[in-house]
Amino acid sequence: MPKPICVVVLGLPRSGTTLISTAIGSHEDVCMLDEDFFMSVRRISGGKTPAVKLCIPNHIQMNRKWRTWWGIIRINGFLRKRLHYLLPRSYYSLNDYISTYDVRIICILREPLKTLSAMDNRGHTKLRKALRAANVAYDMYDELLDRIPEQVAFISFDRFLTSPEEQNRMICSFIDHDFDEKMLEAPAKNTRYPGQSFDKSKIGTEDYDTESLDPGILKIVERYKKLISLSF
Repeated sequence: MPKPICVVVLGLPRSGTTLISTAIGSHEDVCMLDEDFFMSVRRISGGKTPAVKLCIPNHIQMNRKWRTWWGIIRINGFLRKRLHYLLPRSYYSLNDYISTYDVRIICILREPLKTLSAMDNRGHTKLRKALRAANVAYDMYDELLDRIPEQVAFISFDRFLTSPEEQNRMICSFIDHDFDEKMLEAPAKNTRYPGQSFDKSKIGTEDYDTESLDPGILKIVERYKKLISLSF
């Protein structure tokens, strides 16, 4: 018996996961769960394609998953602040999703300088931790490419803002659905950040002065360039 399909949307925090998952969830044949940590997609009824959006690495990692005693760390503000991105909140690893479902994994890439800046300014994550998170995410992307390349798609958040209809059509093709124009209403349906739009001011640069970049950032930029070449 074939495994049921499940769409999994992955990305770093502040990389556009909410807007893109809202677009996918606006499709009439998809039921999108926002940051669900209990694999509740197993209980979706009505024939819709189950989907979930999770951020790397604070929500989900390839092998690690939530342990009950980690709750003590989350209660302690000092420890939570320092270990936030090391302890995934999902009770299921990405490997659990892969073994349970015929997954369609959508990996979101956003220009690194914009992502790291947003993680610092809005997520209150210092550069060292943000770089560590980015490397964990890119390690996961590389492993997925090695293991299940036909079940993985990369999407540029910057390109999504520039050409939302084209990108949504490509997403639909990847998850084996016809395009639904309701997906273009995603900014208005974004409950986390209401009143948003396909804001092109959020698009990052591709013109890097590599000599002035911090070595850690330069490494991430190089990894990003390799992966973005595989995107829609």
